[in-house]
Formats: sequence, C-alpha cells, structure tokens
Amino acid sequence: MTKDYEEQLNAFSVAETRSQAELYFSKYWLNKNELFERWLPIQNSIFDSRAEHLPDMMFKSNFELFPLVGGNVFLGEKDFTLLQDCMRETGDSHFVIIQNENVIIKFYEPEDDWIVHPPLRFKYPVNTSWDELMSGGYISIELFQGACKDFFIFGDSSNWGRYAANDYVQPSNLLSSNPLIIMGFKNEYSEVFKKNFEQIRLLEPEITPEILFSEWLPDSYKQRIASLS
Repeated sequence: MTKDYEEQLNAFSVAETRSQAELYFSKYWLNKNELFERWLPIQNSIFDSRAEHLPDMMFKSNFELFPLVGGNVFLGEKDFTLLQDCMRETGDSHFVIIQNENVIIKFYEPEDDWIVHPPLRFKYPVNTSWDELMSGGYISIELFQGACKDFFIFGDSSNWGRYAANDYVQPSNLLSSNPLIIMGFKNEYSEVFKKNFEQIRLLEPEITPEILFSEWLPDSYKQRIASLS
C-alpha cells in the first residue's frame, strides 16, 4: 500500500515519538484510493456534498438529527462506547473520521509564521478500544483532543453520520464559541440513537437541551428537528 501520509506524519510527530506515530498511521490511515473508491460515495449518501460547514445543513433530508454540545470528535470514552453500541445495531464493520477541509484553521509557528496542517483521515474497526484510539501519541492528541477542526464521522453501513463542528460559533453568540456535534441517523434507528445519546446530554448540566436548541443551533437545524418532533 502506498504511504500517502508522509506529510501528516511529519506534522504530527517528533523524533522521539515518530515510530509510535508511524505504527498508528500504518494501522489506521485511510488511503486516498480507498477514500475515493469506497468512502466518499458513502459520505455523499449521508452528508450533502454542497454543504461546506455549519450553519449549512450538512445532512441529507432522509436523516433525523440529534444535536449535542460538542468540543471534540468524541466527548470522552462514554460517548465513544455508546456510538459503538449504535454501530453494532446498524451493522457497521468500520467507521472513518475525515477532516472537513472547507474549515481552514491556521496555527502560528515561530519559524514558519501561520501554517495550515495537512488534513487527517483515519479508518477503524468498530471494535477498536478507547485505549487503542488514544495510542498514537501526538496524532491521537491532535485528532481527539484538538478541539478546533471539523470532522465527518460515519460508518460503512450508510445508516448514520456524525458532524463534529468544533470550530462553530453561532453568529448571535458574542461571548464565546459554541461547538456542536450533530448526530444524523435513518428513521429505523431513531430509537437506539436517541436512547443512547440522551445519556450524553445528561452529562452536560449547564447547557440544557432547551438552551442547546434555542441558542446554539443554526435555524435550519431547528426547523428540521421541529418538523420531525
């Protein structure tokens, strides 16, 4: 398999951790050929390819939506474990995490001025453990604790998707960012997703579902959710 992750490996490793990062890339990197041949058609069946980023409606019209307070791809091990339960119900064997390249985040590097990191994309078996996700050193920190880039997360069943809008700021919010995770799923899996992710909502006592809905969500998401209530 061609190694098309050299740029990413260089960006997210140092000499002391390079071997650890390279092992992680060799196991989980989503090769460009597989991305285009297998995964982009699935992505385009879940997400609207015309949408660039929030507040655009990211999901196709046949997906129900369930918003969560965001901040990262996964909101800790509990969130990931609940998503694994859902993936087993929907029949996924693998899931992917693909950075949304329409959201451009610049980082200041003293030697290089402002830079943009190369985009990230990984593929994992559904039964991957939380510890294994976190085993990549700096790359795992960047992917799962970076809290500033946007990502598409979805499985090979085409039955669900997650959009992590870590950089989103509601225009009316003048004080701080309000990152969102939007879960989308087909109607036949509504019960399992809502039951599981209601548990994650309960872990966020300050931002109630009412505040999340009325103050954090873009209008198009409010309308979609209200029409299905």
